[in-house]
Amino acid sequence: MNCKIITSLNYKKLFKEKKYQYIIFDINSLTIVPFLNSNKYESHDHINITPLIETFKLFITYKKYFPDSHFIFVFDGGISPIITNVCPKYKTGRNSRRFRGEARSINISKNVYNYNILLLNKLFGLFGETAIFDIVRNEADFIIGYLVNELSKNDRCLVISHDKDLLLTYNKNNNVDVIYKQIGKKNTKVTYYFIDNFDCLLEIIGFNYLKNTNEFLFYKALLGDQSDKIPKPFGIKSKKIVTNMFEKTFIENINITYDYIIEYFKIKFKKLNPQVIDNFIKDFRRNLLIMNIFSDNIINDNDKIKLNSYINDIKYGLNSTISINSIYDFFEEYGLYLTKKDLDNTFNYLKGLK
Repeated sequence: MNCKIITSLNYKKLFKEKKYQYIIFDINSLTIVPFLNSNKYESHDHINITPLIETFKLFITYKKYFPDSHFIFVFDGGISPIITNVCPKYKTGRNSRRFRGEARSINISKNVYNYNILLLNKLFGLFGETAIFDIVRNEADFIIGYLVNELSKNDRCLVISHDKDLLLTYNKNNNVDVIYKQIGKKNTKVTYYFIDNFDCLLEIIGFNYLKNTNEFLFYKALLGDQSDKIPKPFGIKSKKIVTNMFEKTFIENINITYDYIIEYFKIKFKKLNPQVIDNFIKDFRRNLLIMNIFSDNIINDNDKIKLNSYINDIKYGLNSTISINSIYDFFEEYGLYLTKKDLDNTFNYLKGLK
């Protein structure tokens, strides 16, 4: 096996030699949506705070091993209108969760999802970490892609997600590893894969004839994504024509580029109506736009300004001083399940926390 599976027993050994300046969580996919309908943890006034507590537990687990890393938690902000303009059926019918920007105060938010997000935003602020929840018309994929593209230019990053789209962040600028959370078919078994080599990525996606993440993007764009309602480009009737091309280029060590793909399918479609290749190119370009998490054209100018401000604060402006008393007060004020003794045990566990 090319992938390393993370367990409670091998955390320390696995990450012993790993140093990351930034650890970025696609937190909706990890601990928000999966626990939104659970009542495992409730506040003193009987509001479901399971997403909050599960996220806090996840944070503590990784902070133990990366006490000097800065943690960034990214929340979904909805689908960009740029995507729905070019692909109207994109993710239609999916019950996606996103922060509703109208609720800014914890006390006035009556929506359970919003309530947990606002609590987490405040909590991570007390820990000196970053929560990004106010990019209201963009998915976490593209927000994380924008952050990684900038932060990995000079520093090591670790991206943690349940979303295969974020596998594209692997080795960005030669500086990114990924932890991928995979849930079994019966939604019971959860496995965390640590991706620090490309063969592991291939193992997860189940196709061995790709040479780099650029080819992975081309592969995704040519196959579409049925779960996201992204169709294959016009003219592609089955997966086989796509896999054949990648197998051939892999064996012959041919570098796949956008131009190579266009020429390849021009030859394949040469006996068909010329309109077929024109429609193919149009659809292929559409899929590249909406499946490339580094497509900053998906993010509007106002959101880019917000994200650039976050990046500036993350790199230069944040105060890392942690007020333990403020954290005690926060849990007590909102009646958030954990007692002072629980928090004392947490802080004792985090001996490396500064």
